[in-house]
Amino acid sequence: MNNVRGVSFHVEQQNDDILRQVLGGVNVAAYNWFVDPSQNEVWSKGSFGLFLSDFYNGRAFKETIYQDHYVFMLKLQAYYPDAEYDRIDTYDEFLSSKCRILLLICDTHY
Repeated sequence: MNNVRGVSFHVEQQNDDILRQVLGGVNVAAYNWFVDPSQNEVWSKGSFGLFLSDFYNGRAFKETIYQDHYVFMLKLQAYYPDAEYDRIDTYDEFLSSKCRILLLICDTHY
């Protein structure tokens, strides 16, 4: 099995559906999602804060990312519903965890 260690790309901030685009090929409803509160700056249209909770089941997560939004900084971790959550700060921690997807988004552009 081939594993992807990391992918990097640039998306224009003018898009208001970044998470829908990035996760478009992923069955997001199949996972439980952890939103790291220390790295959660996502604005929904008309208000601050798209993610108002730290944990989402797949259905709730999918409904949330289908709202228009702008991502400035975000760390998401996806787990199968029966998996135990681990706080992940390093690549080795990711490898030893049950986390299936770890997504880091930062709006810094040079």
